[in-house]
Amino acid sequence: MAWMISLREHIDGVPSAPPSVVLAPPTAIGGTAAYCELLSALSESAGKAVPGVGTELIRTLQATREKLEHDLPPSVPQDLRDTIRTDLDAWAVRALHFHTENEREIKEIMNGVARAAESIGKRDEKYGRQVGDLTSRLRSSANMKDLAPIRRSILDTTAALKSCMDKLAEENKSAVKQLSAQVEHFRAKLAEVEVTASLDSLTHLANRRSFEEHLERRIQACCVFSLIMLDLNGFKQVNDQLGHVAGDSLLTQFATELRNQLRASDLVGRWGGDEFVVIVDGGVVEAESRASRVRHSAFREYPLDAGSRQVKVMVTAGMGVVEWNGKESGKQLLDRADQKLYAAKARMKSSQSDLVAV
Repeated sequence: MAWMISLREHIDGVPSAPPSVVLAPPTAIGGTAAYCELLSALSESAGKAVPGVGTELIRTLQATREKLEHDLPPSVPQDLRDTIRTDLDAWAVRALHFHTENEREIKEIMNGVARAAESIGKRDEKYGRQVGDLTSRLRSSANMKDLAPIRRSILDTTAALKSCMDKLAEENKSAVKQLSAQVEHFRAKLAEVEVTASLDSLTHLANRRSFEEHLERRIQACCVFSLIMLDLNGFKQVNDQLGHVAGDSLLTQFATELRNQLRASDLVGRWGGDEFVVIVDGGVVEAESRASRVRHSAFREYPLDAGSRQVKVMVTAGMGVVEWNGKESGKQLLDRADQKLYAAKARMKSSQSDLVAV
């Protein structure tokens, strides 16, 4: 029938503009009853063909069918036939528009996927050619007129593209994991280097630079703290009589004992040569208590190798203990501690180490 051929052409998207629907006269299809049956089948088929735009047509045709069945005239009036034809024409236009819009959206999606894939392909040379082939296929499919091959092309191409992207993602994941491991390795190395750079190479106490930085931070924090400065007595005599190797051994042993007599929160550093400095939390009373422990335990005899013999060296030191007054700079505080240190050394009866042969 002519109207069925016309609808089929609209659904397939062949014509560029919708033709008018032609209904056969009632006598050609068996009267009003057959006409009603045809309207019922037509409304059902329209709903199945294009669900998105069939609801209004179904409602109109069913209302017309009910009107004919209620009145059951011997023939369908011309004005009613014209109304049905107009409704069918309007539905055909909407169906074609619906079909065209779907096709346009699908093609836009395909082009968007192609552009995204193209961008990924440019960033990865290994998959560049493969992704390029897939994007070419997508763009070619977007120029097709029939939706069936477009759908097949989308399924095939996107499946291949997904496989390619999965491989790329897996490789990227592995590369990121490897890079993260390298970054962590270098971070650990950097931390190790920073720690090493902040320590005195001989005694492994804080070196002068790191001690000055820590002292400056303590001043900026405006917290109560004190400073202890020590200078070994007669250390030059040890170097002159026993050699620098023995002198280094003495410094190392004394530094270890000094660290052991102080708390973990106290910062102990080698200021230079045979001078040591300590930052103590709290006021001068607390610092004097720490200094007393050092005098009691760290001022003692230390064994040293002197060539073919071993000697014991009695170590004492001058000490200067000061509390930060809340205003002075780090240099001013150190100068004040230094003055107290040498005043203490001047009061000591002897400033030379005793060398005792074993």
